[in-house]
Amino acid sequence: NDIIVICNAELPENITIDEHNNIHCNLLVCFEKEMIISEYYLTIQIGKHSFKIPVRQLYMKQEQTYVLKGQGIPKIVEDDVYNVSCKADIIITICFT
Repeated sequence: NDIIVICNAELPENITIDEHNNIHCNLLVCFEKEMIISEYYLTIQIGKHSFKIPVRQLYMKQEQTYVLKGQGIPKIVEDDVYNVSCKADIIITICFT
C-alpha cells in the first residue's frame, strides 16, 4: 500500500532540480570591465529569493561553476518527510559572453 507522489515543478528553462534536490541554474552574463574594477555582484533570482554572487570570487574564465552550499530547497529525509533542517545546494553555471 505505498503511495508514490511525483512533483513536477514548473521551472524556467535555465533551472533544473536533480535527484538530490540540488538546484542547477545556467546563467549567461555579458562581461563588462566595470565588473573587475568595483565591488560588483551578479544577482540571480530563483523563485522569490534573490542571491548575490561577488564577482571578486569568480575566476577569469568563460565558464565556471559557483555553489551556494545549503541554500537551496530541503533535502529529502525518507524517515521524516516534515524535516526541512538540511537544505540542498544551488549550483550555478556562469558563462561570460
